[in-house]
Amino acid sequence: MTRCALELTGKRFGRLVAVGPTRLRSGSNILWKCYCDCGKIVYPSACSLANGSTRSCGCLHRRDLSGQRFGKLVAVSATTKKGRVAWTCQCDCGDIIVVYSHSLVCGDSTSCGCYLTARGMVHNSTLLPDDIPTGLLKAQRMLRRAQKAIAMAD
Repeated sequence: MTRCALELTGKRFGRLVAVGPTRLRSGSNILWKCYCDCGKIVYPSACSLANGSTRSCGCLHRRDLSGQRFGKLVAVSATTKKGRVAWTCQCDCGDIIVVYSHSLVCGDSTSCGCYLTARGMVHNSTLLPDDIPTGLLKAQRMLRRAQKAIAMAD
């Protein structure tokens, strides 16, 4: 057994409550089934629980963006998209879209695509040279979002 082979059943570690040891191992470390306060089940090692390096399923690292504005988008509620943290957002134009947290925080997503259409940036599936925002990749992402918004409106 490892030096971290402890009896942890019922003990709380941050937002986690240890339910019991499993047959799973990480190297020689026993993995414990734990319930997080947010409802998820995780399997940390006894050592990571005992030394405090694992205190949640990861939800402690998620920022609460609800009510915050990102350009024309307002974050309404947290959700998941392809297994990643995302936010349901309402655009000033009234549309509702789901956007990854990272895209909001980094400024990659600031509207549902209506901003591009309103500025005339969508024209025959190409961006007009005078309207290309800084960073070609960002412009291409904005174009794809605008095209999806137009396709959904039809």
